[in-house]
Amino acid sequence: GHENSSNSFTNKNEIIDLVNRHKVPVIFVATLLSDIKLIKEFAEKTDSLYIYAKEYLEVKTKSQQIIDMLKQALVVDVNTAINDAKAIKIDYQGKSVRFDTN
Repeated sequence: GHENSSNSFTNKNEIIDLVNRHKVPVIFVATLLSDIKLIKEFAEKTDSLYIYAKEYLEVKTKSQQIIDMLKQALVVDVNTAINDAKAIKIDYQGKSVRFDTN
């Protein structure tokens, strides 16, 4: 972040590629002098979420949106009978997501 002149020893594009390749859900929580430009870039390129609060006390209130969203999360149990499948597609309430299995 800008607040402490941090140095990065990891290539951001490598991180973005890793997140996208493994479909890792990422939620950024940023406050005060966080590098919001970088956080927005990561969020856009990885389909991630971020919360930005100018003050620490705002984080709890803003985090409630994420908490509410996670409460609606679904757990899908995929059995071993589909080991040879090339992809899995899940449709739920008009939304669809596809996962490649390879």
